[in-house]
Amino acid sequence: MSTPSIKLLCLPCAGASASMYLRWSRQLPSWIKLVPIELAGRGPRLDEPKVENYREQVNAILQCYQHEMTGDYAFFGHSMGALLAYGVTLQLQQRNLPLPKTLMLSACPAPQFIHPERYPEPNDRQALITELRAQGGTPDMLFDNADLLQMTLEVLAADYRALRSFTPPIPSQITVPVTTFYGHDDLISVSEVLAWQQHARHPLSQQGFAGGHFYIHSAQASVLSALEQTLSRNNASAASLVSC
Repeated sequence: MSTPSIKLLCLPCAGASASMYLRWSRQLPSWIKLVPIELAGRGPRLDEPKVENYREQVNAILQCYQHEMTGDYAFFGHSMGALLAYGVTLQLQQRNLPLPKTLMLSACPAPQFIHPERYPEPNDRQALITELRAQGGTPDMLFDNADLLQMTLEVLAADYRALRSFTPPIPSQITVPVTTFYGHDDLISVSEVLAWQQHARHPLSQQGFAGGHFYIHSAQASVLSALEQTLSRNNASAASLVSC
């Protein structure tokens, strides 16, 4: 029996656009429809005002992409994108709207570990550049292009303001299956990632990969294989429940 088709809604990390996921479309099987979520102020939405508040960003995603959150779909978010996917899922639960089949959280500590001092001061240009270099994943050519670097720093500053505005919501557990992904060499500790169990009703699934914060690039083949397995497992399980 073939695997049911599913939409994979992907949310970007801080400072990035939806283009960070475009290379995946050529690698994923046809039953997975990739839906990269573009945030305001970047990519084709460059002329729109950047959102600098976490709750406002969650609401903006719902407003722009709720039409994709129907049928069989799932969320994948990397770093900031994971925290946004979590916030969107909570909002969907609270509004009794269709929920994703699964929530995949990558390179992101649990909410209780999110606090302003984790992130550089958004107005400190050098601190932002240092952060970009420390995390890796940014092409060296970007640092040699003044205009492109400035554009990236403006987006990164807005995203860090949003992250620094985050406050853990009233205790509420995600009711869909949650899988956490992490890089073995990331500065985010494994214990911080596994603490997502406190926010998940079902037993947390987890998988580590070789690499640092941007292991999703350096270990892309392994990551996509894990994504496919996770989606196949959770989508097939949901389909079997409906047929019973």
